[in-house]
Amino acid sequence: MFTQSFPVGIILAAFLLASITSRVQAQTVLPAPAAENASSSSALPVATGTTPPQTPRTSPARPAFSSTDDEIVEMSVFTVQAQDDYGYQAANTTSGSRLKTSLKDTAASISPFTAEFLSDIGATNLEEMLAYAGNVEMDVEDAKAGFNFPDGRFAATTNSPFRMRGMNASATRDYVDSAVPMDFYNAERVEAASGPNSILFGLGNAGGTIVATTKRAQFNRSRTGITNLLGSWNYERLTLDQNHVLIRGKLGLRLNALYQNSDHWRYWQFNNQKRINPALVIKPFRATAIHLNYERGKMDNSTVVPWNLQDQVTAWLDAGRPLATGAGTAGIGSYNTANRYVFVDNNGAIYNARGEYKAVGLHASDTSLCPPEISPYEYSSVGPGGQRHQTFESWSAIIEQRAGPVNIEFGYFHNNNDVTALSPNSGGQPTLTADPNATIPLIGSTNQTAPNPNVGKLYVDMPWFSDEVSISNDIVRLTAAHTLKLGKWWGRHNIAALLEHSVNERTRHWKSEIYVDDSNAAINNTATPEGDQNQVFRRHYVTEGDYKTYYAGDGRIPAAGFNIGDKHYHSTFVSRDKANDHTRQSIDSCMIALQSYWLDSRLVTTLGWRTDRITLRDELESRLADPADPRILSGRATLNEWVLDGSWQTQKYKPESHSLGGVFHFTRRLSGFYNTSTNRGTPRFDRKVLPDGGLPPPSSGKSQDCGIMVDFLGNDRCFLRLTRYDTEEMNDSSIVPNSAATNSSALLGSTNLTRIYAALLDAGKITQAQYDAQLVTYNAGMSDVTNKGYEAEFIANPTRSITIRATYSYSDRERTNLFAEIHSYYARMAPQWFAAAAGDQALTDTIYKELNSAANENPNNENGVYKKLDNQSLTQRGGRGSRPHKFNITARYRLPDKGMFRGLAIGGGARYQGANIMGYDEDTGDAQWGEAMYFFDTFLTCRRRIFHNKATLVLQLNVRNVTNNDLVVLGRANAAKTASFRVYLNEPRNIRLTATINF
Repeated sequence: MFTQSFPVGIILAAFLLASITSRVQAQTVLPAPAAENASSSSALPVATGTTPPQTPRTSPARPAFSSTDDEIVEMSVFTVQAQDDYGYQAANTTSGSRLKTSLKDTAASISPFTAEFLSDIGATNLEEMLAYAGNVEMDVEDAKAGFNFPDGRFAATTNSPFRMRGMNASATRDYVDSAVPMDFYNAERVEAASGPNSILFGLGNAGGTIVATTKRAQFNRSRTGITNLLGSWNYERLTLDQNHVLIRGKLGLRLNALYQNSDHWRYWQFNNQKRINPALVIKPFRATAIHLNYERGKMDNSTVVPWNLQDQVTAWLDAGRPLATGAGTAGIGSYNTANRYVFVDNNGAIYNARGEYKAVGLHASDTSLCPPEISPYEYSSVGPGGQRHQTFESWSAIIEQRAGPVNIEFGYFHNNNDVTALSPNSGGQPTLTADPNATIPLIGSTNQTAPNPNVGKLYVDMPWFSDEVSISNDIVRLTAAHTLKLGKWWGRHNIAALLEHSVNERTRHWKSEIYVDDSNAAINNTATPEGDQNQVFRRHYVTEGDYKTYYAGDGRIPAAGFNIGDKHYHSTFVSRDKANDHTRQSIDSCMIALQSYWLDSRLVTTLGWRTDRITLRDELESRLADPADPRILSGRATLNEWVLDGSWQTQKYKPESHSLGGVFHFTRRLSGFYNTSTNRGTPRFDRKVLPDGGLPPPSSGKSQDCGIMVDFLGNDRCFLRLTRYDTEEMNDSSIVPNSAATNSSALLGSTNLTRIYAALLDAGKITQAQYDAQLVTYNAGMSDVTNKGYEAEFIANPTRSITIRATYSYSDRERTNLFAEIHSYYARMAPQWFAAAAGDQALTDTIYKELNSAANENPNNENGVYKKLDNQSLTQRGGRGSRPHKFNITARYRLPDKGMFRGLAIGGGARYQGANIMGYDEDTGDAQWGEAMYFFDTFLTCRRRIFHNKATLVLQLNVRNVTNNDLVVLGRANAAKTASFRVYLNEPRNIRLTATINF
């Protein structure tokens, strides 16, 4: 079903050429490895303090720019050196205590991804790496009832959203929040920290954090690495990594650069980017080092809907493609009688499709996707107009200073990203239907028609939006560390302290396309210009069988204007309800961590405490009601549009978080650990919650991890970590069933609340001033999420030739305490409303009806608040979308280092994700299961010394999803279980060839 565009013959020829070249170059040999002890006792150093120092190890040939021991720039205790890693096994981490610490002495769940591992799997970005991570799922909104994946069309999506331990997780660079999309061209090392971690961040997601460490300049050796990657679907990627010593031991300059031009296996999808990243290191004094880093780049990629078109055509097709002859025609339905302005981008025509006929699907009352023979998965339904443009930059300055026994690091970090996106409506799905109308109404007329040139044709139409987001982060940080050595009995203690000030500013303008007149007033309802009756529906008639034409219009094509009477109307973009956003978040943080080694380093404890003083300012919105406002007169705004008005709402929080962990080494090979940690979630700037309709407070997370670590050989060559975890996130405002684009959620009862106050006002029970002061709107509901399970990670380097990395996880996620704040609000306010309505039975009945309380005459009223909350509690249950069982393994074997096999390595892996929970049976509550997914990958590496041993050439072939299986997996069935509601689309067989030259 899926085609490949990469010439396999070129790959084989390249490998053959490399092999022949190595054989004719008599002096081309690899440096002799260090002799391995037969017992393997001295091949690797031991990470803990429980064993004597070992003979330094010599790693197998590493990826580009992995320094040898005599090239290492002396780093601070706050930084981990990638050259300490061996194979797939990382030696140290700073994620557990802020100090460089052996992983065997770290109680927190930290999983590093070494440079060698990332090179072998061919990962160039975060999403490609996460496919090999443990207990990680990509997040396409399948954990909620909606499952519409609006993030795929937003501008606010910097990195692909993902979950760790079934909960939201985030990605950072150099332990600071970053708006810059993550790419590994300038990443030295990557770590995954699972669960809340107050020492890493006081604010963050409870699921965990991915931390990438940026490459730094070095001043001990000049060297250059150039990598060219070619792959399936016209994938082209070129990177440069050049380090130049300006003054040996004093001054070094490093330049990383990236050019990428890539299509996708789905037509109309692409991802292109250009980046440059110079870095400088200065060592003016023996105990001082200064690191300067700057990056600038741009990324252009497509907005996406990760499934095919929604079905509103199959019943019409089965009925023989009938034309509209009136009500009751098989396979035909109609639009409602509200105005519906359609712009046809095929020919520029515009007309009002109010009440016009359209085709319907076999599951018209039960939303489902088209069969793939009608709408194939290989074609993006967003089409060529769905595009996202990002321009970003970051810079940092870090001063490392050794002052006697104290290590000090002072850093300033800045990053910003400006993003614009143009895409079809974020909540609805592009839908395939057909036009059975023999005539079309003339615009502005109620009874005049014209022949329909597109009668009987299939089409897709949707309203489009523009989304503009600007995010900036500024962080100033001072960190200090000191070691106290108190002897054998009182132990060794590393003390770290941090002071940090950060400012985050975020602005968003999210707008829908509508028609306005020349005075910039909406065509129909001027009071609410964002309303459906004013919107432009872009329609594209497809060429049947040419599936690249099956898309939802093109927002780049200017919509035609038209006249009605003496008024001319043209298209513009207007704010989607209260969807603008301007927030400023200021945080002053203080952290103290104590890492102690007791009982001759047999017991290692970590204590951490952090407080964050948060000031969150949210700019408010109001309607622009003055027709003489310069913004309206100039066309920059529409009459009665929601705009940021310069007034601010301020909220302050002072959360505290902590970490407590310990590792006990029972023997040299067996250790036990326990860790508990808390944090606070990042405020959600686009949510409004009860009781006051303001921004929700930060959620709180906590986790308990315990387990054992087994070093089977006693020298880190064969290492196993088993963890049992219990992770929670409390009071998270994650449920927005009517989307964050609205300021009120009808599905959570906000419209009922409005009707209650309107009834009280109409009955004279409250004044207009009381109505304005007391009525609140909210678009989100809060809940708790818990996830319990097990994680296992096994990393082995049993010989110099064999390297293995494997992970397994089991998770059990549940959502509890749904909408406690909404229930509490109505329980508190209802007696007041009934008291105000005393003596007015009609008003009392209205309040009962809107609440749907026990005293209501119709307790099963689907439109009452409590019934709506019950329905949402059922549909928002916590396990949706999760795959409880996950497993992956990657292994590499280096062939004998002699003759024609010199420098060759072969490897591969398997990735398994168990069946997903699609939903729950309404009667029994039992989980409804989907399908498991299996993928197999392989890679082949050829490493040769060339140019008289002055350079190294590395050729690597990666093939992902070798068997080309599980390309389409059911994500959720429709309510009747008769068709697909959502599917997961997986990448087909992907072939890539990487050529790297280092000199």
